[in-house]
Amino acid sequence: MTFELRNCKALELLQDLETDSVDLVLTDPPYNVNLNYDEYDDDMDDDKYWEWIRQVVEESLRVVKDSGAVCFVTPSNQRRKWTEAIDDVGVDEVKGSPVVWCRSNIVGGVPFGNGFDFNTYFIYVLDSGDFQVQTDPPRDAGITSFNYIEEPAPQSDFEEGRVHPAQQPVRVYEKMVLKCSPEGGKVVDPFVGSGSSGVACMRWGRDFLGCDIDEEYLEDAFNRLDSAVEQDRSKQSKLEEVRS
Repeated sequence: MTFELRNCKALELLQDLETDSVDLVLTDPPYNVNLNYDEYDDDMDDDKYWEWIRQVVEESLRVVKDSGAVCFVTPSNQRRKWTEAIDDVGVDEVKGSPVVWCRSNIVGGVPFGNGFDFNTYFIYVLDSGDFQVQTDPPRDAGITSFNYIEEPAPQSDFEEGRVHPAQQPVRVYEKMVLKCSPEGGKVVDPFVGSGSSGVACMRWGRDFLGCDIDEEYLEDAFNRLDSAVEQDRSKQSKLEEVRS
């Protein structure tokens, strides 16, 4: 179980990877809603933004194995645009996609940049060829259904903290990692942000590669992943003591 973080753009990372080399691309791209990122313009021309998203989707599908999948976390108000982008690329969603994530601490919709941030998000799961949902995740993971998640959005007082303006809860990524990648597989996140996807991988035995253009966010992500590795080592050590 290893992780690597790079300071580069999403497409640069993906284009550097070999075809059919990873088991899962799992990511939460910027939504083009004018969030306050230091190193990224989150208010692009709409056509330019969606052309960029299509390129990211295409490169993600290229690097994923035939048995793998590509997962994108998206706000519900972008559903029409995402459906168009998926159709333009010419890829199928897996049965049960999009996965519905209900953010249980968000009520209704609130103004958010040039759109609305609703309590429901969608996670599109794209089939790269011969993908099968993992049907037998670890019993202690508490994972049952594939296409529904109920999990609060991170706030500043959460146990896992909040260090990124678009941070997502580790628990959401844990479900997608366990359902969409094999144990010991490799997961890539080209928009790593605060590293929640990587923390999920460290908890459940997947190798991880992520990137971001913001060095401060990368440092936060590194610290979170490094802590998750140490916690796992401590857990394994205690288990070995009990077994001996």
